[in-house]
Amino acid sequence: MTASSDPTSRFPQTSRRTCPHCQTSITTPESDACPHCGVLLDRRVSLVQSWMSAIESSESPRRQLDWMHQMLDLWVGLGALACRTSVLVIDNIAIEDQSTVCLERLIRDRPLKRSSPPQPTPPATNLDSTSPYTPLPALVKPKANVRELVQFWQTLDRSWTEGSDSLQAEDQTLSPPRPESSRPMPLTTIFAEIDRTPNLSVDRLRHILDKHYYDTSFDPRLISALIDPQLTDSTLARSSSATQKNAEDDAEVTADLSTSATLPQVSYAAITDVGLQRSHNEDTFAIWERRDHQIDPDRDRESIRGLYVLCDGMGGHASGEIASQLATQTLIDFFQSQWLGAMPDTAMIRDGIFAANRAVYDINHRDHAQGFGRMGTTLVALWLHNTHAMIAHVGDSRIYRYTRSGGLEQLTIDHDVAQESIRSGLSPSRAYRLPNASRLTQAIGPHDETEIEPEIQAVAIEENTLFLLASDGLTDNNILDRRDAPPFDPLLDPQTNLDDATTALIDFANRENGHDNTTIVLVRVLVD
Repeated sequence: MTASSDPTSRFPQTSRRTCPHCQTSITTPESDACPHCGVLLDRRVSLVQSWMSAIESSESPRRQLDWMHQMLDLWVGLGALACRTSVLVIDNIAIEDQSTVCLERLIRDRPLKRSSPPQPTPPATNLDSTSPYTPLPALVKPKANVRELVQFWQTLDRSWTEGSDSLQAEDQTLSPPRPESSRPMPLTTIFAEIDRTPNLSVDRLRHILDKHYYDTSFDPRLISALIDPQLTDSTLARSSSATQKNAEDDAEVTADLSTSATLPQVSYAAITDVGLQRSHNEDTFAIWERRDHQIDPDRDRESIRGLYVLCDGMGGHASGEIASQLATQTLIDFFQSQWLGAMPDTAMIRDGIFAANRAVYDINHRDHAQGFGRMGTTLVALWLHNTHAMIAHVGDSRIYRYTRSGGLEQLTIDHDVAQESIRSGLSPSRAYRLPNASRLTQAIGPHDETEIEPEIQAVAIEENTLFLLASDGLTDNNILDRRDAPPFDPLLDPQTNLDDATTALIDFANRENGHDNTTIVLVRVLVD
């Protein structure tokens, strides 16, 4: 099993390895054999050996942060199978091509004992039955605590940075880690920030990892140059690489300081349709984009920011329509005033969603709406800043990603009874046969913010990518998985008209579903 949240990983497949026979550090983009002595190299290396090699490399701690992010994704995903222990056993984890986290096997979590005897199960009950009314086995799952995963990382890193003999004995061919003072940014600094974070959640941990991952994209010497005028551009050029010895290379470093990377080509299209059976449309969408171009004596910098929002309202009559429009506009207004620079962090995104929830909830509270009379809406949103993306959702509206390397991937998990039952241990076949399987467990507006927990995650854009935001008119019955679904690969061609693509998807949704409103937002990001 490998981490699947980002199949392309954050690093290229070319990697550096140490040959166990001749001790030569080599780059092996294609061959699995050492070019010096011919010894075959294993593409999968133990986590311990990979971690130490990363500490020795110039990519520390960026490479470890990528692995930690993948392990966190695995830890979250394996919760539904009660197999989170698989990510906490050091011998069970390997790194393939120095980029992809792999598990050797699944290890079941040990169930906790009940404090009181369980109620006897009626003899007639068959726990293997596929009936949706069959009770779950009387097991108590261990309470998930993401700090267990953090402690695992800390133990792993501390063992190398402090020269632990217990882990070093695993591979005597490896050289000892370099001194802590020579590491670009000690992971201990990052772990200290995590330890100081109150009520650590998966989202907060993701935010910290993402923040430091992107921070380590910059050479700290460049920051020092801004603080210490004595550190000139030529000094930076000489220290950054032994091969940069002439004035032309110095000019390249200066250029890196003053100009931005090439912007991606971003285009979008959106459409909403009432469907074949509804009398009015409770879906809505909103898009806000801003392109900045700053020129001053030291730099010529461009950037593109975009927020793409889709909401599917509920509540009957005009209530659902009001809820979706109010939530969408509130979120757009919030980020127009608060998003002033780099990508918003998890806390800001959560605050924006809470603001949208309050806007709808306050109307429900003012009108003393009760039960099904309370209006609400789903919400799914994409934040784009150059080649960085964040996504968030509440409810069952979805966001997908299409790339040529990964195909069509669903990035969000519905907040409904079926998925909640699966997370609790029920098989998918039984969960989706529950009579209330499609009932939402989270929505914007019916309750105050203490009752919702938006799922927020960072998404890497490392190749041409198409994002699809869709309401359940398109996603119901998994029609996008069918062979006759409209192809997405042509949409990565810059010459393909996205407006025509949204129309084709609406026609497909009405032909195969048609029972509900359908809204589609396509965002194409071309980086090649």
